[in-house]
Amino acid sequence: MTRHDDEIDEGPTPEDVARFDSVTRTCPGCKEEVYDDTAVCWQCGRALDAEGDAKTPMWIYVAATIAMAAIVIIIIF
Repeated sequence: MTRHDDEIDEGPTPEDVARFDSVTRTCPGCKEEVYDDTAVCWQCGRALDAEGDAKTPMWIYVAATIAMAAIVIIIIF
């Protein structure tokens, strides 16, 4: 698939400009404004570079607890 000359990307879209025009971002933990290049929020101490900001799903804790309980029961009996 080749690009035609009329499809040349001349620059960022208006949406990109609006999204990246600020030097700050909002901390997902405390909602404080922090600089983009900051690794840790100065207000709450939350790590900002860990983009997944993903919390471990509850089912993982439940599955791990059940697995450990099963191992303990097998060892005891």
